[in-house]
Amino acid sequence: MAPSGWRSTRSVIEQLATEAHRFDALQAISLIERLCPEARSVGDGGNPAHEAVRFRSSLTTAFPASDLSAATPPGPGMPHWEVLVNFLGLAGGFGPLPAPFTEAIIQQARAGDTATRDFLDIFNHRLVSILYRSRRMHRPALSRERPDEGPFAEHLYSLIGLGTQGLRGRMSVPDRALLNHAGALAQQPRSLHGLECLLNDHLGVPIRAIPLQGGWLTLDDTQITRLGQRNAVLGDGAVLGRRVWDQQAAVTLEIGPLDLDGFRAFLPGGHAARALRDLAGFYAGAGTEFRVRLRLRPAAVPGTRLVGSNRLHLQSPRMLADRPRALGVRLGGAGRLLTNAATADAPRLGWTSWLTTRARRDEGAVTLTAPPP
Repeated sequence: MAPSGWRSTRSVIEQLATEAHRFDALQAISLIERLCPEARSVGDGGNPAHEAVRFRSSLTTAFPASDLSAATPPGPGMPHWEVLVNFLGLAGGFGPLPAPFTEAIIQQARAGDTATRDFLDIFNHRLVSILYRSRRMHRPALSRERPDEGPFAEHLYSLIGLGTQGLRGRMSVPDRALLNHAGALAQQPRSLHGLECLLNDHLGVPIRAIPLQGGWLTLDDTQITRLGQRNAVLGDGAVLGRRVWDQQAAVTLEIGPLDLDGFRAFLPGGHAARALRDLAGFYAGAGTEFRVRLRLRPAAVPGTRLVGSNRLHLQSPRMLADRPRALGVRLGGAGRLLTNAATADAPRLGWTSWLTTRARRDEGAVTLTAPPP
């Protein structure tokens, strides 16, 4: 491998072939399997000829310094990788066979007679294969499948509530983005810290969740007080007015500071806004209301000036246009705020436009809340 402070020009496979003693045995087998995707997985088939690697046990009575002694790539007369292991051998210093028997096999091999050694390697190969197969069942990193496939991924999907195929693929973000946070998603109740970790990890920006954000809740006509009819008992159900204050009405997600492109991505209709909506909604459920507060870096706050030949319209110096572009904002399904991608760069009063004659020293902040029902 490369010395300290230098990069190696050799691939990992080349290093395995020349410096096998520096590799973990399970890691080396996994690398070889990924190099030969057409071969059967080690230990899964009945015919070792269909596997990518053959295991042999080193014949020595010395204490081994590593798991592997050598790894030989395929060549003339050898269609598979051949890995010489220092463990699980029938003969050798740690094998079950008596030491005189091991010494006899070593003497035969030195004389050119490898029949006994090759016979024992039939069983040595099977022993190492079974060990690797058992370890692979409980170590996802050794699997040849993608991280979001296979039995282990199915277990994680079941823990987070996506155990069947009909529940998956309904968000704008891939479902595998949730697997890394299966521990937090499996907890009941789910913590606010887990939500911050999930959003920070996927969106890659600083996000702070602020709980207990109060708000007014509008009462239904059946819940308001009517004298002589209903909800008229003081201290029990009587309410003065048509709305009540709820101190835990919402959770504020403070995002930033952001640059201008990242700021626009979190506005309604942006790709980051859709990912934020889906992840936060999946984590907290439909009963939690979120308020989003975007913080724009002071240096990234765009200036605004009146330009245009036929009519005057607001436009940022970085987004000068020959003709005004209509700002299309509409309410989509389920009351979600959407915007046309073609107008994403257009300045929007209250969102991406600031009227000032001086450079801002503070952050440009915008708070987005759900429209009233």
